[in-house]
Amino acid sequence: MKPVQVANVTGATQASQNFGSAGLLTYYFYHLDDKGDAAHTTAYLREAEAAGRGVDEPALAEKHLLRDRSYAQLAVDVCNALKKEGVNVEFDEGGKNGTASSN
Repeated sequence: MKPVQVANVTGATQASQNFGSAGLLTYYFYHLDDKGDAAHTTAYLREAEAAGRGVDEPALAEKHLLRDRSYAQLAVDVCNALKKEGVNVEFDEGGKNGTASSN
């Protein structure tokens, strides 16, 4: 097998490295964001479902999840909310968490 194939089989990919942060972000959007009632996430999912295949996902995320926040501000909000839950997180600078070889 080529190195990329091995990485794909073993899960040593960018996606697998982000698995934990995806779980924390999901928890944040469902339980900690805004009033903690998942209203924005629910609106995002309902609008995406109604739009079907023609959905502009980045625009929906901007509208319902970011809501005029920059990614940097979202990171601060996530860190602060999770800290209140007893979870300390640090975000690596974009592209700094290493990716599998693309050879």
